[in-house]
Amino acid sequence: MDGSEGHVALAASRRLFISGASHTGKSTFAQAVAAEAPAALISTDTLARHPGRPWPVPRPHVADFYANLAADTHATLLQHHYATLQGLIKEALAACDTSAVIIEGSALRPLVAGDGLFFCLHASDDFVKMRIYQNSGYHTADPDHRHLIDAFLARSLADQTALLAEAEKAQATLIDASNETALAAAQQLAIAYLR
Repeated sequence: MDGSEGHVALAASRRLFISGASHTGKSTFAQAVAAEAPAALISTDTLARHPGRPWPVPRPHVADFYANLAADTHATLLQHHYATLQGLIKEALAACDTSAVIIEGSALRPLVAGDGLFFCLHASDDFVKMRIYQNSGYHTADPDHRHLIDAFLARSLADQTALLAEAEKAQATLIDASNETALAAAQQLAIAYLR
């Protein structure tokens, strides 16, 4: 192998994976890093969503999902969605022709990381609840809509518990999304890695 092949192999391994529960700031974190580092940015939300947020006005299938399915069914269907999405994530990474890639989304699990830097954003249940309530307009929503938002919140918190267990097992870097100092330090680490 000559030097150029080695350089390509090294460049292709510069991948930053940013996972975390809903409303922990994955997209904001990824965009801040992308603004400073020469890297392509991919969101798993552009590949597929399951089933989506029940606001501002929930689509009928989204409302039906949160209104009529039990919490354990939410978890089962979400895990199936994540498993199905792994192939799409790998295809998106393979199709990316830049030397560095940032990929972010709740659907990322450590098993897709391979070579790269894997961050997992998390926060206390109260912090996640506050962010979801703010972004959804919970306090001005009618009771039926609040029920959907509360079901989304419960699903998100359960998903965070499962994700943290996987992330710890895979030795991903855990970042408290409510800690601005920790977020800033992780962003600088990510920028240096991608450069």
